[in-house]
Amino acid sequence: MAASRRRSVSLSWGTFVMLLSDIRKIGVEYNRERMQPYAKIIGELAIEWNGLHVELAKMFALVINAENGETGFRIWYQLRSDLSQREILRAAIESRYAKDEPVYERLHELLNKINKFAHRRNAAIHVPIGLANKPSGALAACRT
Repeated sequence: MAASRRRSVSLSWGTFVMLLSDIRKIGVEYNRERMQPYAKIIGELAIEWNGLHVELAKMFALVINAENGETGFRIWYQLRSDLSQREILRAAIESRYAKDEPVYERLHELLNKINKFAHRRNAAIHVPIGLANKPSGALAACRT
């Protein structure tokens, strides 16, 4: 079964400006000032998520028993997605530790919790939002 892949879409700046203009014509505007609180929270979430994955990268280097962290980091950062990185860590844990060892169970539990939280993180980061061009100017968030 062939793995599904996302197609990369590349937009020129001119095309982006034209699309933005079309979006504004249908009544959606981007108000930087009103979006600031949301942007701040999303930025903080992204920074914390990245910090978590740096710690997981260190854990990966320890689990594979790399003589120096560079080998572990090179392997870790060759993977393009956070999920793939967490799954290679899980595979390394399964290879290194016996199932009845407490560390095995604790690390698996940790990865399971992170994977569950990842769905919420992705929803928060990727939810399309905009300000309705209405007198109330209410914030409109919609899930896809």
